[in-house]
Amino acid sequence: MAAAGSVHAVHPSLDIGEAICLERIGESAQRKAALRLLPVIGVGYGLAYMDRINISFASLQMNRDLHFSASVYGFGAGLFFIGYALCEVPSNLLLLRFGARKWLARIMFTWGLLAAAMLFVRTPLEFNVVRLLLGMAEAGFYPGVIYYLTLGFRRG
Repeated sequence: MAAAGSVHAVHPSLDIGEAICLERIGESAQRKAALRLLPVIGVGYGLAYMDRINISFASLQMNRDLHFSASVYGFGAGLFFIGYALCEVPSNLLLLRFGARKWLARIMFTWGLLAAAMLFVRTPLEFNVVRLLLGMAEAGFYPGVIYYLTLGFRRG
């Protein structure tokens, strides 16, 4: 008897040899996809982590150069997480509407633009706005990647 998820169970008209061949092709395709996607996703996660913690390292010089107090810095740094939390669910709904590939590309593009925009920050208001927008732009990255991976990889 064929396993529940096997090709032979889904297409009983195939003989066992054809079913085994199709399963091997499927496994090979998944392996190739994993070798291409997972490094890119790993780099994305690494960049997301560095983006979140980099502001704390930058604060040592930035607060002095821009004359920010600890409360100005703390409020602006916290706005990132407020924007992230507020836009997490809407971002996931938009991901379903536009598709994972397009939506993840949008997240990465706007995230990169806003991270680069930190270069031009000079006032507390600009700092707060860019941090809030950065959190909003990055929202949905983690669940979007998980969803994207579930589209192409089967269990077993």
